[in-house]
Amino acid sequence: MTRFEADESSFPPASELTRAWIPPYTKIAKTPKHHPSRPSFRTCLDFWYRAPSAGPKRAATIRGQAWRKVEGKRLLARLGFPVAETIIESTKIDDLSGDQFRGRDVVVKPVNATDSYGVIILYAHGSGWSTRKHGEVFGAEEIKTRMRRFQRRLTEDAWIVEELLRPRSDRFGRIEDTKFYTFYGHSPLFLQKENVPKPTYRWFDRKARPVDIVKPGQEPSTTSAPPDRVDALLELANAVSRSLPFPFVRVDLYDTDRGPVCGELTLTPGGYYDFPEHVDHYLGCYFEHALVRLARDMWCGSPNLASVRNELPDFAPY
Repeated sequence: MTRFEADESSFPPASELTRAWIPPYTKIAKTPKHHPSRPSFRTCLDFWYRAPSAGPKRAATIRGQAWRKVEGKRLLARLGFPVAETIIESTKIDDLSGDQFRGRDVVVKPVNATDSYGVIILYAHGSGWSTRKHGEVFGAEEIKTRMRRFQRRLTEDAWIVEELLRPRSDRFGRIEDTKFYTFYGHSPLFLQKENVPKPTYRWFDRKARPVDIVKPGQEPSTTSAPPDRVDALLELANAVSRSLPFPFVRVDLYDTDRGPVCGELTLTPGGYYDFPEHVDHYLGCYFEHALVRLARDMWCGSPNLASVRNELPDFAPY
């Protein structure tokens, strides 16, 4: 494993322009501990995405769409990026019949949940489904029973049904997403998470080398490897990032039997406060430089943002 060190070759040294353009974060600082001297990734996210000045998360805005699973995927599809087919955009448990996806391998998941909570993978067997290759076959009522068990910890009864993305070699193989931390066209880090037999995490730099980043609550993995087509995934992540008016967005991607496919967009990843100080500083540098490049492209009319330019006036604070 490589010791994590700042690789600043993809952005210039901090300039007076950058520092003059960034607002004084101290105005929204909660405590000195949580808001160190800039540049800081967590401070940038707090100021630009979470503070009241960042504007409302209206579904009509690009920012509002990125905050929501269904709208975010619809946005990616509109921009021409590959996404999983949505079979049911939103349904309540009692309204689910199974007729819409009978005979298909699907994944059922809550609209508002994180960390794979509530995700139910279903493989089609005749007129029913099972959760594994040789598992018990059941019908729609059993699916709803399993959904209700998860519903107890959810605030909203709203569920999505999507096609099940498969790895290249095995219909019943489990596929995990790769989470790219992208800064308007640059991805300095990505995260590989494995959920079976228990959640483990491994971080990689932009050259796909494992690095020694450990966050509280994440059990590090020593065996996880990047996807086989990591270069194609990295290219897609950067392309998605360049097409959106955000200095930072986490792009989740899958290496599937039909090529790289987009999952979710995330503006404020869970645990973004927990990076070690030197990593927080490193990602903060990327954020600030991405912010300046984004502002330049918006002012100069870059073709990168042509697909969303008409919607930019609704996106505060840019």
